[in-house]
Amino acid sequence: MIQSRGLQRLAARHAAWMAALVLAACGGGGNGGGGGIGWVPVVPVQPDAPAASYPIGGSVSGLNGTLVLRNNGKDDLTLEADGAFRFTEPVTAGNPYAVSIARQPQGQTCAVSAGQGTASAAVTDVRVICAAITHTVGGTLSGLAGGTLVLRNNGADPLSLTADGHFAFAQVVPEGATYDVTVHTQPAGLLCKLTGASGTVNAAVTSVVAQCAADPSLQPPPIPAAPSVGYAPKSFLFSWPAVANATYYRLGEDPGATGSFTVVADNLGSTTYARQELALTQPPAAWRHALQACNANGCSPWSLPVTPDGNRAIGYFKSTSTGAHAFGRGLALSPDGSAMAVGDGATLELFTRSAGQWQWVQTLGFQVGSVPNPVVSDDGTLLVGMPGHDGAFGDQGLVKVFSRTPSGWTQADEWNPPAPRFIGNFGAFLGISRDGTVVVVSEYFSARGGSFHVYRKTGGTWAREATIEPEHAQPGSLFGVQAKISADGSTIVVGAQYEPSGSLTDETDTSVSNAGAAFVYGYDTGTGTWTSQPQGTGAHPPRSVRRQHRHLGRWQHGDHRHAQCVGCGRVSRWRRPCVPAQRGHLRPRPDDPGAPAHAGRHVRRVRPGAHAGRHRPGDRRAR
Repeated sequence: MIQSRGLQRLAARHAAWMAALVLAACGGGGNGGGGGIGWVPVVPVQPDAPAASYPIGGSVSGLNGTLVLRNNGKDDLTLEADGAFRFTEPVTAGNPYAVSIARQPQGQTCAVSAGQGTASAAVTDVRVICAAITHTVGGTLSGLAGGTLVLRNNGADPLSLTADGHFAFAQVVPEGATYDVTVHTQPAGLLCKLTGASGTVNAAVTSVVAQCAADPSLQPPPIPAAPSVGYAPKSFLFSWPAVANATYYRLGEDPGATGSFTVVADNLGSTTYARQELALTQPPAAWRHALQACNANGCSPWSLPVTPDGNRAIGYFKSTSTGAHAFGRGLALSPDGSAMAVGDGATLELFTRSAGQWQWVQTLGFQVGSVPNPVVSDDGTLLVGMPGHDGAFGDQGLVKVFSRTPSGWTQADEWNPPAPRFIGNFGAFLGISRDGTVVVVSEYFSARGGSFHVYRKTGGTWAREATIEPEHAQPGSLFGVQAKISADGSTIVVGAQYEPSGSLTDETDTSVSNAGAAFVYGYDTGTGTWTSQPQGTGAHPPRSVRRQHRHLGRWQHGDHRHAQCVGCGRVSRWRRPCVPAQRGHLRPRPDDPGAPAHAGRHVRRVRPGAHAGRHRPGDRRAR
């Protein structure tokens, strides 16, 4: 347009100049001459002034982000806040202008008004108005059997619902904002729960789900599962899983199997109950029991019944296996009476006692023919000696150590004989201190007549502390056939039931076959060693004890003048003073008739003269 107008003006100037030239050629001079061409002076043409141009602008409101405007398809202008704006390039007067949106702010929509026209003056009335993109929030409702459910979104905009179906909140939510639907008021007697109730709005939300049902807190608890039953002497031990919304339980009995239960235990606040002091000698027709779960709104119907076995509550223990297992062959009881192990063939059954009630805990299995022999301490340390265990040699023996945990016993260590040998019977007899830190293990077959081993636990680790053999070789004496340790772990006594000495002063004597002896050892805390205790004086115990009769009872130390033998073969006959022995021995009075043949042996009788290597104490053929 500008170029066209310039050409028009240039053409006009050229025409005027040509007209002036023609007129000069035709006119006469002032002195009367004619026909000649006169000179006409040329008047210079002044150039036109530049065309006017005007700025284009206006104002923006509601902006919350970054907006890009554009004029006549160019001259982009970036805005980030409300207020006045003006494009960089003005528009020449008479030319058009057109303001448009080049890029919308995120989450908003902006619109332009009065954005087009012809520039004839400065433009300041272009209006740009921005607003958020919004969506509705809603969902579906089910289970509303009556009453009114009041929902809220983002803590406001309450919505009252009285029937199932679709719903939507009145207030829309800007795109990119979050929504959070909550229950403001529950309908009477119902409990409504929401799913999909929160998130970010990117489109219309229709995924909120409200489901209503009867309020469990206003109902009795559901029917519980049938209780489980454990057993203790004269007791049934009931237990069951917790029931939702139950605050207490009832245990009922139906002794006549009529289907009608009578409450025998009410207001039970826990999920266990011990029914004790049962009259097992006159049991009912059936020990049927069932459970109710209760709260302030009432009690559930009775659970399915459970029928305990009254025989399992009898106050003694039997193997759960059928057939002959020699149940009870090996026994161990902790000093505090809280743990017990009972041998059952090649297994051990473990029991614990709490609040006066015994309960089976677990079964430990071992090599068939290993003859497990247990001992247990107050801290639950369990040792199992297996003199019949076959390793590199037959009957070489083995000892396993178990630690007690909240869930039972787990193996912590295993001891093989330091020098395995055929029929070594390592672990035939065991002793453990009360605190479970010192152990004596017998191994009564060896070239010197037998031995015993001492193990000590330090810092949770077991180590063999000493191996002790008889001071003088006693082949076949079964030194260590019995091995016991004191509760404090400071004294050990071992028996040698076939020790052959007939002398009170000479342990090397071999004049009396199967005389037997017992040897006492003490622990020296200063040197950390075990030594034979010296000859006793006064009320101190002797180093060894000898008897020469067939039935060894229990020696009881009296005063410094004499000792007594308690529990001998014929108690009334042998409850008399015995002659104090020299060098720490005790011998019966020489005038006592029927002097037994040996001492320091196991309680079972052994044939006099039987070969020590042909049987183990306790074998049937050794009786």
